[in-house]
Amino acid sequence: MDAKIEKFKKLYDEVFDELNCVKPCGRQVTCDLITICSEIRPETNFGNASTGFMDLGNIIALYHELT
Repeated sequence: MDAKIEKFKKLYDEVFDELNCVKPCGRQVTCDLITICSEIRPETNFGNASTGFMDLGNIIALYHELT
């Protein structure tokens, strides 16, 4: 699980800035972030990993929970 959390944190930093605003990063990175979030918490909706459309609130909440 630790490797997944580290990967999540790395991807989170690629997608979000220090104010939790989305940075220009590309759709593939957001798709990867949604996928790893779903692996960590499968019962939570983090968005659509096919389109990269994120549920920002759930992703940010997971970040705060894990850090």
